[in-house]
Amino acid sequence: MRSRNHTPENLATLSQDNSDSREEEIEVYTVKPFSYMPTDPERNKKKYLLLCLLIFHLPLLKNCAKIYVLSTARVLKTCTKIFYCLLAMNESFLSFNCQNFSLLRNIS
Repeated sequence: MRSRNHTPENLATLSQDNSDSREEEIEVYTVKPFSYMPTDPERNKKKYLLLCLLIFHLPLLKNCAKIYVLSTARVLKTCTKIFYCLLAMNESFLSFNCQNFSLLRNIS
């Protein structure tokens, strides 16, 4: 009768002897890995780049126009001007930071 007292070393050698490597399992069962990401053709990357640049530059232009109008207008009160200028600057910084990282991730 075999002993059922398994030590950690015993279990490690048993699991190594009776298991396949990841590459062997993929080859035998023809499974795609979970981290598979298809690559885009070069023409799609160029379209995506142009679209991202357009999406980035339009809000930037809009916010620069807001700041220019608010800085030259004498009708609005000072607190309101400052608040709207801060909102425009905040939106510009946000689009600058977020857009660049998503663009780099998708183009590479």
